[in-house]
This record gives sequence, C-alpha cells and structure tokens, in this order.
Amino acid sequence: MTEKTKKLTNIYLIDEQRTYLPEITERFQNPFKYSVISYTTLSKFFEDFESVQHPRKNLNLVFLTIEFEKDDEHVNKYLESIPRIKNMGSNSEVFILSFKMDEEKGKKGLNYGARALIQKNENAVLRITNNIKGIISEKNLEKKRRSSLLSIKVLILFILAVALMTVILYLIFPERFLV
Repeated sequence: MTEKTKKLTNIYLIDEQRTYLPEITERFQNPFKYSVISYTTLSKFFEDFESVQHPRKNLNLVFLTIEFEKDDEHVNKYLESIPRIKNMGSNSEVFILSFKMDEEKGKKGLNYGARALIQKNENAVLRITNNIKGIISEKNLEKKRRSSLLSIKVLILFILAVALMTVILYLIFPERFLV
C-alpha cells in the first residue's frame, strides 16, 4: 500500500547571522507540515536547492536577507537571484529581509518578483510568521476554488447531457411525450 505524502512547506532562511532561526524553528516545529532550513550564503542555498527535486505540491518560502547598506554589486547580486529562485520551484515565493530599508532598492526587489519586504526589527518574527501562514491560507483557498469550479463544471455538463438526451429521445420517440 502506498502512503499518501502530505503537502510540506519548506521555509528557507538565507541570513549570515541566523538571527531568527531559533524563533522560526520553534513556531514551525511540526516536521510533517514544515521544514525550516537555514543558510549563511546564497551560493550554498543554490547548491542545495538545485540538487534536490522538489515535489510540485510542496510550497517553498525563501526569506532572503539583503543588506541594502552594502555596495550596489552585493545588493544587485541578491536582487537578481530572486527570479532564479522563483523559477526553480513551481511553488516558490521570495521575501526580502533587511535592517535598513532602501525604498528604491526595495521596489526593485518587488519588481524582480519578491512577495514582500520585511524590516528586521523586534516585530520581524511576527511578520515572517504572518506571511508564512498567509501564503499557506492563500494556496489552500486557491485549491478549494479550483475544486469547486471543477464540480460546477461537472454539474453543468451533466445537466446539458440530460437535456440533450431528452431532445434526442423526443426526436426519436415523439409519441412517448404526448399526453
């Protein structure tokens, strides 16, 4: 008997200081629903992420720390990695974490495909948690909408088939429909 695999949410934290790893790991402890993985460098993340085949139903949430106060080459390297991350997994979302927000570079990150900008402060863990739960809820709602749309289509096809059968029977046996 094959065991049905559950949908898993992979949470990747790319942060040199591993600032929020203990708190995020504590909040998402359930190993059957969540997998929290931390990386200190972007290159190590890509090395591991590309080496593993990710199931389509798994959700990959990447929290990328960008230090906007560093030189433009460093910031652009991280910003240009966002589309690459989103293209690697069909269900991947990227969030940008930073201590100091630079409005221009933040907008550039959103244009590259980042879902949100989160400032690293005392509320960051709550914002990360809310974004994780919000995306999971959004994906579940999307799935329910698709399934309800499918059932409506099946119902409409059934009604049309019954109507068509009635018309065909009327054309073949019109005397049966006389009162």
